[in-house]
Amino acid sequence: TPPSNGGPDTAAGQQFFAGGSCVACHAIEGISSGSIGPELTHLGSDAAGRVPGQSAEDYIRESILDPSAFVVDGFTAGIMPPGLVSEGSDLDNLVAFLLSRQ
Repeated sequence: TPPSNGGPDTAAGQQFFAGGSCVACHAIEGISSGSIGPELTHLGSDAAGRVPGQSAEDYIRESILDPSAFVVDGFTAGIMPPGLVSEGSDLDNLVAFLLSRQ
């Protein structure tokens, strides 16, 4: 169920992650085991330090919409195509879910 405040729904974000192409490339402990893209189990805490001056939420959102804007060391630009998720509730829910990964 969506949160009572009308904000993003982390459960829906997890369903989107698990039901889409995300799981093929990204690992989250207990959810997926992809190895093509960065491991995301602790992304909510890791993201805050990836790009100086950028919040964790902004980093995650940008990484989904424009995956080559910042490429994690050890990974290749251009592997994740842009546009897998478009602006809207799916993106907001996915970002909220990934932010919750501490």
